[in-house]
Amino acid sequence: VDPAERPQEVLKHLRKRVGRILGTAAERIEPAVPLTEMGMDSLMAVELMTALKHDVDIDVPAVKLLQGLTT
Repeated sequence: VDPAERPQEVLKHLRKRVGRILGTAAERIEPAVPLTEMGMDSLMAVELMTALKHDVDIDVPAVKLLQGLTT
């Protein structure tokens, strides 16, 4: 992926993952809204943490995930 396109690709991947976990379409995931406001709980955040570790080999603290995708 072209370096200029990476942020959009990462966001697209995150929205798909979050949507899958929340049981909703990726397009309905608003990056600026905290995931807790969209219905994500701590167990779902752990599921997302695990998926991100598996998908792209990064560790993101659950607290960060619960705050939102753009924080």
